[in-house]
Amino acid sequence: MTKQDLEKLIHAFIRSKTDYCNGLLTGLPKKTIHLQLIQNSAARVLTNTKRTVHITSVPKSLHWLPVSHRIDFKVLLLIYKSLHGTGLRYITDTLEQYNPMRPLRSMGNGLLLTQTKNKRRGSSF
Repeated sequence: MTKQDLEKLIHAFIRSKTDYCNGLLTGLPKKTIHLQLIQNSAARVLTNTKRTVHITSVPKSLHWLPVSHRIDFKVLLLIYKSLHGTGLRYITDTLEQYNPMRPLRSMGNGLLLTQTKNKRRGSSF
């Protein structure tokens, strides 16, 4: 099997599975996210790296982000798309710009509010 074929297999089966629903892991401590072990093992298989070699440089050489950074990137990309009109409607509907009642230093920081109440009226849910 060639290296390109192996890379395609890893992206198709391992990377797609570790990315699935990983947005739910946002904010958890790094040591509770065990997906990093899977990514490191996939990087070792792809590069034929021995277990005795330190793993930090291997994903960097493949241009792979650590799993915790991938999770943050995924969430931030969803928010960016929602703010610029290309995101999912239900996310766009829950975000609004933070506008304080009085002038504050944080006015120009682009802060957001999330709505916690259901906006539907007359609904039994």
